[in-house]
Amino acid sequence: MKILNIKFENIGIFDEKFEIDFVARDKVTNKECVHNYHKKFFTQNTLALVGMNASGKTSALYFIKMGFDIVFNQVSLKNLKIPSGLIKNNTKMSIDFFTEAD
Repeated sequence: MKILNIKFENIGIFDEKFEIDFVARDKVTNKECVHNYHKKFFTQNTLALVGMNASGKTSALYFIKMGFDIVFNQVSLKNLKIPSGLIKNNTKMSIDFFTEAD
């Protein structure tokens, strides 16, 4: 199973939304930098978060971990460890993932 995209809307720390896309959208010329998960679809092997202090890098990691906990560890929304102030009552979350039948 591969997570392709994680998106949170209406969250406190970012103005509009937080979205991270793990899919390689450009033409892949060097296949050592990506993982082929289905035919012509690839995910990045390495991603980086950069920014000034207090710009949201750690919060972004919390959002990514929430997505991974839900999909891979089957953690319910009630049992997620969410730092206070990250999620509002009307926050929307969407996770796109890909799985192949065994």
